[in-house]
Amino acid sequence: MAPLRISSFPQISQGSPDTAIGGDQAWLKSPLSRRTCCGGISLVNVLCSLTGLAGPMSREEYLDLYRSCLPHVLSGYIPFAWLYAMRLRRLLGARGVDRCVSTLGSLSASPARALEVIRQSLSLGYPLALQNWFGCTAPVRRFHWVTVIGLEGEDVQTATLLVSSWGRVYRYPLSSCWRGKVSLVAVKFT
Repeated sequence: MAPLRISSFPQISQGSPDTAIGGDQAWLKSPLSRRTCCGGISLVNVLCSLTGLAGPMSREEYLDLYRSCLPHVLSGYIPFAWLYAMRLRRLLGARGVDRCVSTLGSLSASPARALEVIRQSLSLGYPLALQNWFGCTAPVRRFHWVTVIGLEGEDVQTATLLVSSWGRVYRYPLSSCWRGKVSLVAVKFT
């Protein structure tokens, strides 16, 4: 099976030759926000992909969009998958986009079911949000939201997730992610 990767995702010019793939919470002003607002950054990444806002933009344009979302989500700090799903529904609704947002936690789904949901979402061009609770996605710390933007591999043993975090793309084996507690937030048409 060919690798899957969504084509519509924020690409942020940083005023240097480097382009960030998705937002980077290190760009936020407050030290507390830089430590805790990964969920808000992931929300904006997903929102951009689903509403046609993705593509080239400046860091300031991305941060303006992040700030414009804050009244709808209350905070970039999002500790639970159900809260992420609720805030994403609210953001999409505010932009007139009708989508069903669902969560899939490691306690209620097998890695095979997660792979099925990931493959289906990415084939439709929808990124997913992955919350890792216990550091399974090193170098990213635990209790961290990332945005799943691609998938390589055929089955649970060989599947590798491509995720956006801190403005970069990382590769994580699905099997290692599902060993810890993770939550997956998927978006579907209603």
